[in-house]
Amino acid sequence: MPDLKTINLGFLPLTDCMLPIIAKEMGFAEAEGINLVLSKEQSWASIRDHMTVGHYHAAHMLAPMPIAFNTGLVPFSVPVIAPISLGLGGNAVTVSNFLWNDLLAVGANGNGDPSVNGAALKKLVDARASSGAEKLRFGVVHPFSGHNLELRYWFAACGIMPDIDVEILIIPPPLMPDALAAGRIDGFCVGEPWNSVAVENGVGSIVTTKSAIWRSSPEKVLGVNADFADREPDLLAALLRAIHNASIWCGDVANREPLSEILSRPD
Repeated sequence: MPDLKTINLGFLPLTDCMLPIIAKEMGFAEAEGINLVLSKEQSWASIRDHMTVGHYHAAHMLAPMPIAFNTGLVPFSVPVIAPISLGLGGNAVTVSNFLWNDLLAVGANGNGDPSVNGAALKKLVDARASSGAEKLRFGVVHPFSGHNLELRYWFAACGIMPDIDVEILIIPPPLMPDALAAGRIDGFCVGEPWNSVAVENGVGSIVTTKSAIWRSSPEKVLGVNADFADREPDLLAALLRAIHNASIWCGDVANREPLSEILSRPD
C-alpha cells in the first residue's frame, strides 16, 4: 500500500462522534489511503481554537459553527465548509431532580411533552419571579450551537424570555452532569450520552428532547478547513467515502463489532 496521507481530526466525546472513530478503528480510512489521526477535546471552544490555528484539517463540529467561522463571529476565524452531516437531533433537556419534583407538582409529566412540561416550567419561573427567588440557570454547550437555539426557542414558545426570565450559561458537554450535581445549574441542554449519564448517576431527569421540539434537525457536521479542501480535493473525497462506509457498517447490526467495545478502547 502506498504511503498514507495524514488527516488530523478533532472530536468531542459524544455519541455522534462515532463515524470518524469507526472510520479509523474499522480500517475504512486506511483503505482510502488515509492515516486518520483523532484527537479528543473537552469543549467546542477547544475545537474552534485548534481549527483556527490550523492544528486540525477537519473536526466533529456543531452545525452552526461553520456559519460562525465564515461570517467572522469566531476570533481569528478561518473559512470552513461542512460537506457531510454526522448526526440529526440527539439532544435533550435535563433538569435537577429537585427542579423536576417541583415541575411534577405543577403539571409536568414523564412523557417528554415539550408543551406540557414547558407550561409547568413557565409556572415555576413566574412563581420564582413573584417571590424574588433567584432565576433558574441552564447550561448549553456553545453560543453557536443547536442546543442554544433550540433551548431558547422552546423557552420563548412557552412564554419564558431567555436571558430575562432565566439565565443561560456555556458549559462543556462532559461537565454538564457534574455542574448539575454540584447545584451550579438547574438544567441543561446537551447531546448524548451526557443526559443519560445524569439520569444514571441519579442527579437529573430528562424533561424533553430535541426531536420533540424540532424533528430531524441538524446537529453535528464534519467541519473542514476550506483551504485544505481546495488543496486536497481527492483526499477530502477519500475521507468522505471512509465516513460513508462507516455509516453503512453501523447499519450492519448482525456482523459488526459492538460499538461499546470500540469506544471503550484507550485513547
